[in-house]
Amino acid sequence: VAQFQKVVDQYGSSSAGQMARYYMGLAQLDLKTPEAAKQAQANLEQAGNSGDAAVATAARHALANLALQQGNLAKAHELLLALTHQDSPTLPRAVALMELADLDRTYNPKEAAQLYQQLQSEYPSTATAEQAKQQLASLHQ
Repeated sequence: VAQFQKVVDQYGSSSAGQMARYYMGLAQLDLKTPEAAKQAQANLEQAGNSGDAAVATAARHALANLALQQGNLAKAHELLLALTHQDSPTLPRAVALMELADLDRTYNPKEAAQLYQQLQSEYPSTATAEQAKQQLASLHQ
């Protein structure tokens, strides 16, 4: 964490500094203490507002996963839904759609079914479409 902090201190507003902030947030999550989790969330939120789209996307994805771990399904849904409106090398749109559908299957199966169908139509003849087909079939069992 300390070495990432050094990079953030020196290059905070640059892409390298924002990437270091993102990795520092991930490292803080690994510490598994309440204070570290609070710091991690703050760092990931700052990285999520970065001007570097790839870093921002990765950070928002990490925040969605953190919200899931904390049981905040509404926040996780909100973040994942926003991530479905972009396509990034750090999080392809298809992955964001699949994760959102998988989240929705527990409390909104109708929306999950629509997302699985959307994945099949937008990404035909891919492993993603096949996975969506299987998930949709298991949803109706």
